[in-house]
Amino acid sequence: MSSVTRTLTSRRRLYEAALVTVAGYAILGPAIHPAVALGSPVRVDLLGLAAMGLLSPRPGPARDVSRFSRYRPWVFPAVLGALAGVAVVAPLVAIPWLLLPGLAMTWAGTRPTGRWEFGWRGIFVVVLMASLNGTAVAAATAHGLRGSPQEFARQDFRVNQLLPDVPLHDAWAVDLKGSASPTMENLTRAFRHRAALGVTPAIVGLGVIRGAAGKLLGWDEPRWASPEGSFISRLTPLDRRCSSTKPGTTLGIWRVLYALPREGLVETQNATVHVAVAGAIGERAEGARLFLAFRVREVNWTTRLYMRLIDPARRFFIYPFLLRQFAHTWEREAWGHPNPSASGERP
Repeated sequence: MSSVTRTLTSRRRLYEAALVTVAGYAILGPAIHPAVALGSPVRVDLLGLAAMGLLSPRPGPARDVSRFSRYRPWVFPAVLGALAGVAVVAPLVAIPWLLLPGLAMTWAGTRPTGRWEFGWRGIFVVVLMASLNGTAVAAATAHGLRGSPQEFARQDFRVNQLLPDVPLHDAWAVDLKGSASPTMENLTRAFRHRAALGVTPAIVGLGVIRGAAGKLLGWDEPRWASPEGSFISRLTPLDRRCSSTKPGTTLGIWRVLYALPREGLVETQNATVHVAVAGAIGERAEGARLFLAFRVREVNWTTRLYMRLIDPARRFFIYPFLLRQFAHTWEREAWGHPNPSASGERP
């Protein structure tokens, strides 16, 4: 056996080992990271990618040792790109289990001379599949979480009485499974300790981009967050007394309006938008439900354009993953033991 053939055989085995690792993490991930909501869309996607890669012709010894001649050229970069896409929308703790196999697969796809086998077309396939698969997994995760604005408006929440004239931009809802109905303080305390675990690279990256744009364009300068324009002026003396956090307390870019046992409201003002975000716990026959609602007041002509630009990121890559993590965290806290599924999901 020539040295080139032995090299290609080793890379084929490395390629297969990388895919087996990905499949293993899809199956065992909830046991490896029980505190993180590793949802069914991510796990099913990883299993599908591993199966597609393992069941398709693989790189290895062939007559023409300069190419993987028995290998369908599109499969390798497609699997690699799709794996990169799901890594972007998976929790940060999952990245080593996806990144290392991805790097191994990349090395397995190089020629013995060190040049990647599939050229620019392969790179195009990688980028395309990363974009398509990442978006598809994000959309699957978001499915069923967008609540009806009408349903939220019907709830007996203080925010609906305080800001009836501020348009309800969108609302989200997720069921909170567990042995008890939580308060907002319970949820926040449980989530705070594990927040970093459930964040995804997409959330981190989008936050960095938004922060850089705000700093560059002056959107977040203090002059835009004037107390005169704040919703805090609408609070009644009773609202202020019942709030466990002093109204007006700032948390980064957010200003607390009130913090009640089952409901909280914060706001942020900048050069493009004035938004109030309400988190509230409602009760249904099936149990408690966490609502997240955004009421947006136009600041100027840029508000609608700004919201349209950021809505895809909000609705696909940010809030679905955070809500799943909230629900998963509470389920673990309420039952007092790890549950490998996110919000009752199974792969």
